[in-house]
Amino acid sequence: GDNLGGQIGLSAKSTVASIPSPQRVEAGALRGLPIRQISAGARHSIALSISGQVVSWGCNKHGRLGLGAKFDGVETVNLPTVVSELPGVARNVAGGGRHSAVVLRKGFVLLAGDNRSGQLGHPPQDLAWSSSFMEMSHGDITLKVRSVALGEAHSLFLSYAGELYGTGASDRGQLGEPIGECVYVPRRIPMPNTDWIIWAVAAGPGHSLTLASEPPGTLSRCLPLQQHRRQSAPSTPLRTASVPTDPTVNAPRGGADSDDEGSPLARTLAYHGGSQGALGDEADDDA
Repeated sequence: GDNLGGQIGLSAKSTVASIPSPQRVEAGALRGLPIRQISAGARHSIALSISGQVVSWGCNKHGRLGLGAKFDGVETVNLPTVVSELPGVARNVAGGGRHSAVVLRKGFVLLAGDNRSGQLGHPPQDLAWSSSFMEMSHGDITLKVRSVALGEAHSLFLSYAGELYGTGASDRGQLGEPIGECVYVPRRIPMPNTDWIIWAVAAGPGHSLTLASEPPGTLSRCLPLQQHRRQSAPSTPLRTASVPTDPTVNAPRGGADSDDEGSPLARTLAYHGGSQGALGDEADDDA
């Protein structure tokens, strides 16, 4: 794929603009390091080791790699490099358009990179960007995060309580509320049914997805797909599909962090962004 930002991580001297075939990434900090999770941003990459170490590489503009002040003048980091300033062991990572996130044990979330839309959870007038992973402002809420998903300029947080929160750009309805100004403090995103259990979340450049299920023992009813006009972006979650999950999939029953097995009826809810439909507009090229 695209390697203009060094996001493929081949070597320190690599100047190849694109890689047309799969290549093993084993240079730098990844050499001999067992990896449990990976995530790809717009022009950067981030990985989580089995031991909880975080490694990042690629475009470092606006400090999105979270490597700290010593890398502030470095726009491209070709070799995978360990993020050494984390205050704890990581259990989840995510790469977005121009920012990154790390979830530590016990649900603490840290973010780094561009904050011009408030996607780091701070007002842009107070913080334009951060090259170090920092905790976001929670306001009046207590938020313990299980997983995180990052879009081009917005961030989504799934809590241990099974609640979904968002911050950042809301210009295409990607935060599930009326299109408007950016959200600087995590705000809970309402679901059409408050009883639904949310157990997965994903973010595209300008839209968001959640995977939710009925509580155990609840009779599922099919509802018609909500109509939406092409010229305006719906800003509330729409039910787009109803499909039974594979019985072998571990779907949570008692809450967002439950490991009980089950096969409830899973639904995909989409927050569509902009007149271009679910894909929205492509992220701008800022590398």
